[in-house]
Amino acid sequence: MKKRIASMLAAVMVISMLGACGGSTGTTPSGSGTAQGTAQTSTTTTAASASAAEENTNVRNINGLELPISTTGESLDVFYAYNGTLVSDLNDIWSVQEMEKNTGVHINWTQVALSELQEKFNILITSGEYPDIVGLSFFPSYPGGWSKGVEDGVVLNMDELVRDYMPNYRACLAQNDFGNKQAMSDNHEYQIVYSLQGTDDAIEGEGVVCGLGYRADILEKLGLDEPTTIDELHDVLVAVKNSGIEYPFMPGTNGSSEIIHSYGLNYTNWTLTQDGKVVYTYTQDVFKQYLDLMRDWYAEGLIDPNFTSFNFFMDLPVSVETDANFLYAVCLTFGHGLYEQGRISNPDAFLQPYLSPAVTVPETVKSYAQEVTKNPAFITTSCENPVLAAKWLDYTYTEEAMIKNVYGIEGETFDYDENGKPQYLADKLNNNPKGMPATDYLQTICLTNANAGSAIGRANNEATRKLTMVTSGAETNFQDEVVAMFSSPKVNVCVPAGVLLTDEEGYVVNQYETDITTLANEFMVKYIIGATDKTFEQFVDEAYKFHLQEVTDCYQAAYDRFVER
Repeated sequence: MKKRIASMLAAVMVISMLGACGGSTGTTPSGSGTAQGTAQTSTTTTAASASAAEENTNVRNINGLELPISTTGESLDVFYAYNGTLVSDLNDIWSVQEMEKNTGVHINWTQVALSELQEKFNILITSGEYPDIVGLSFFPSYPGGWSKGVEDGVVLNMDELVRDYMPNYRACLAQNDFGNKQAMSDNHEYQIVYSLQGTDDAIEGEGVVCGLGYRADILEKLGLDEPTTIDELHDVLVAVKNSGIEYPFMPGTNGSSEIIHSYGLNYTNWTLTQDGKVVYTYTQDVFKQYLDLMRDWYAEGLIDPNFTSFNFFMDLPVSVETDANFLYAVCLTFGHGLYEQGRISNPDAFLQPYLSPAVTVPETVKSYAQEVTKNPAFITTSCENPVLAAKWLDYTYTEEAMIKNVYGIEGETFDYDENGKPQYLADKLNNNPKGMPATDYLQTICLTNANAGSAIGRANNEATRKLTMVTSGAETNFQDEVVAMFSSPKVNVCVPAGVLLTDEEGYVVNQYETDITTLANEFMVKYIIGATDKTFEQFVDEAYKFHLQEVTDCYQAAYDRFVER
């Protein structure tokens, strides 16, 4: 799953805002002081910011946030996770210039590519010299957790700032109780802030975007119906093999796959049971049934023997193009997605999303680590005007900022439809004045766009899928149907995102879990291909000798605290 997530970094990551977070014209501006830091100074001067603020007569109040925030040309230094390649200075981006005009605050950006983010973040926090604000992608986190960052004197505890000076952020969190829980520490503090997942109109997790997918065009040629039981799925794979596809099924590199959902387990190391227990997926008694199934299928030649080295994002297009396999684990390329993205030449190849049939549970389960909060951002202890920093951050959660940072310029990159919803203008984006691909062109217009990473504000997954339609030329947004289908099961077996380990728990997990995972992966592969005499029971006993119980206890304690938030 981590490999899948890492492979999705090129996906569009954007910001939006709830209509409920907007407000009306109100009182006078506020904010004073000077913010200093160590981030690289932009070529745009703070004098330009002061001039823009002086000329700005649009004094407004957005849900309690008074704009402009500053009228004296103040600046903030921001360390920002940004994976775009076309803009060397973020102040050259149109929406950034608009934010400066509306807030009166100039930003000195230090933009860091995701490939360098971990290394440079580590250097930053050990340097003792910090910018005013740090905005990260969904990795990395502070070593030992954000509470440890507060204790170390690096992270400024933002709890009072959030409650007193960030009304738009709080209004967004109020729309989603689960997201509000994720945004808090175990002691109920808003120590840092996060970009918030959602749509044009709501704060919500993006749903399940990955799952099983089979070649519906091949199934149709064979005149077969979609299988609804494990036995029927086996028969379909046999029929596909007999039709000339030597190895119909390509599971994950350790032999696991979403078929594990059929047995009521999660498709990662840890499963959350329906009575609130955190258990290690691969040592559960019912997991042996899955392993035995995979071992039988492998012996029948239904599983591709190259599964241990298959990279679904790198190798999937070739496999589909050559009809090498039939059933896969897929992310973001369902339907005609591979063809629409120009990665294959066969327009008929169709990857149909598929919910594995229930076996030992009354209904199909899903693995959904719901993440309403992503991309942490925090004010550092070096910030001399944290109130100014908090207000600037709060502005990024307004609808006004979302429209500019995600959709761009009305009439040029987007327009409102008859229902008042923003829609990208496909013709103008695909035939833009710079002759660029649409996503590249948006990099010059919008701060949060394709290939750029979203570290601050709102992430609008609905806009992401709209843009996919624009760039692919698709008439319908099939990915919306995919997400709805994979998200439909009511039983979720995934430990929720936002569960936090204490320092002591983190030490135990870091000391033992990697070895346990290595042990499990090696056993699973060897068991499936028939290359070990070790029994499942022996593997389980060995895992507990590798301190599995201690690691399990840590995750259980962390989950229990999460529930109590």
